[in-house]
Amino acid sequence: MRLEDELGVRLLQRTTRSLTLTKAGNRFYQRCQQILNDLEEAELEVKRSQLILIGTLRLDLSFVFGKLHIAPALLQFSAQYPELNLNVSFNDRLIDLIEEGIDATVRIGVSSDSGLIMHHLATTRYITCASPHYLARYGRPTTPTELLQHRCVNFIFP
Repeated sequence: MRLEDELGVRLLQRTTRSLTLTKAGNRFYQRCQQILNDLEEAELEVKRSQLILIGTLRLDLSFVFGKLHIAPALLQFSAQYPELNLNVSFNDRLIDLIEEGIDATVRIGVSSDSGLIMHHLATTRYITCASPHYLARYGRPTTPTELLQHRCVNFIFP
């Protein structure tokens, strides 16, 4: 009754035994039904658009981890999102994501840039190894501290 008052038109024919739509009520109902259908279709369209990735995704991956663990998955990812172009680089230097136009990176260690959104992907472990020739020449270290006296090639992560 409030809607009828607001619209200034009778929408329902009321009797003691029945309630039916008037012509105006039927037109109003049909139009509202169409609006609800359009709204539902618009929502589905937006949800579907989130599933289709289009454009270029620029990735920068740490060399070894990227080659071993990420690169094998990129073929399947690319097949799943054929409209997406992948631009992938592999290196271990620290980069400025914004300056270099990189969308995502995978690094080992902790970032000092608190403005980045980070997700833990995996746990790595450090491995110390040496050739038999090196050990024969320089000796075998027995504690991590002794490594400071040895000729090491280190990957240092921030």
